Amino acid sequence: MKEIVFCEGTPDSYSSDFDPSIFNLHAHRMLQSDTGWVSFHAVDNTDRKILASVHFCLRSSDAWSPLRAPFGSVEFSDALATETLFEFLKFAESQLAQRGVRRMVIKNSPENYSGRLPVVTTMLINLGYHVLDSEVAAGIPVTRAPLENSLHRSERRRLERCKSEGLTFRQLPSRALDDIYGFIHSCRSEKNFNLSMTLDDMQRTIDQFPERYLLFGLYDGRQLAAASICIRVTKNILYDFYHDHSSSYDQYSPVVMLVNEIYHYCQREDVRLLDLGTSAENGRPNFGLLHFKLLIGGRASNKFTFEKHLR
Repeated sequence: MKEIVFCEGTPDSYSSDFDPSIFNLHAHRMLQSDTGWVSFHAVDNTDRKILASVHFCLRSSDAWSPLRAPFGSVEFSDALATETLFEFLKFAESQLAQRGVRRMVIKNSPENYSGRLPVVTTMLINLGYHVLDSEVAAGIPVTRAPLENSLHRSERRRLERCKSEGLTFRQLPSRALDDIYGFIHSCRSEKNFNLSMTLDDMQRTIDQFPERYLLFGLYDGRQLAAASICIRVTKNILYDFYHDHSSSYDQYSPVVMLVNEIYHYCQREDVRLLDLGTSAENGRPNFGLLHFKLLIGGRASNKFTFEKHLR
């Protein structure tokens, strides 16, 4: 019979029974903050497996999961019983309360990351959390079928035009970050948008995880028409973190071809979900961007941030 216990701190010589996201790895948490972290795990002492983990960064009387990342929250094995997961969340909260925490903030991944994430949403609400922020994410399920089958006919025409114009797709080495980041930053500036990370922060992260950050470009000859910075969040999920195109190519809508080629990459690399990110501007939905993502095969998914004030 398995012996499942809850503990603070990572037990030595235990292996994880799930594929943790890059944002919850120790090295990434140290990039967010090199102090203040506390971790809780549900472990199977019989098989020496970690079945669930959640990490919080403590700031004064607040506990954040994550501190600075697209999401943190609890991650867990498919083998973990739902009731045990519920008790584990209660355990983490009680331990933080004993440390003097008075406010908890938990940012979940998009619910299309796992079929059990809607269960986590319900659990947190049942435990007294409320929704602090609600975003709409979009993701493309990666199958053996070509993405063209899922494109709206208008986007299919744009894809064919990009192909007929001879635009070419390339995966670029990490040393091209300055050029790709600079290009995307310039495109965003034209639209009066900012990037959430500086070039220095992005470079430090890529230096720490060179195999997890992927750079892609769509070229018209030698000229960049569109570009993307993607993150291999887990072995099965690729996150299109930043992308944009030059306004001089508005008539071609080159991001359609860019995403189509990244989808081909996902097919070759056994990625099951291409996460297109959320669609928001200044805390409000960007309906035009969301509509575009749905036209190119994306499926809408909830992405919640939860808050609870402890007594």
